[in-house]
Amino acid sequence: MRADAIQRIDKRIAVVRDDLMPGGSKTRFLPALMRRHDHVVYAAPFCGGAPVALAVIGQRLGVRVTLFYAQRETPTPRQRLVRQAGDSSAETIECNARRLAIVKAIGCHRAARIEKHRASRKREIGAER
Repeated sequence: MRADAIQRIDKRIAVVRDDLMPGGSKTRFLPALMRRHDHVVYAAPFCGGAPVALAVIGQRLGVRVTLFYAQRETPTPRQRLVRQAGDSSAETIECNARRLAIVKAIGCHRAARIEKHRASRKREIGAER
């Protein structure tokens, strides 16, 4: 958390300015959810701060983050923020889809393929021992 995001009002009161924190207020609870995973896949809407927060926390914790977006001619301001916030550690994939439900389905399919590959790799490593 940035030091200037906490503003002391007096001896007993401090205000946390989420708008000054990279990733905003979601960065306060995401570490607890992301810490136990190696890879997080998220179907992102064209707006909203969750993808930015995921990129920030993913970079901080060393968790791989893949964000699926509907394909657009030019990136939205939030999409540009994701690239800046995560230091490009979050992989962004654009889907040829116009609706979030379709983007979500593509993301789920890709996540299942990743998990299947990971499980087969674990079996191979176990067989080598």
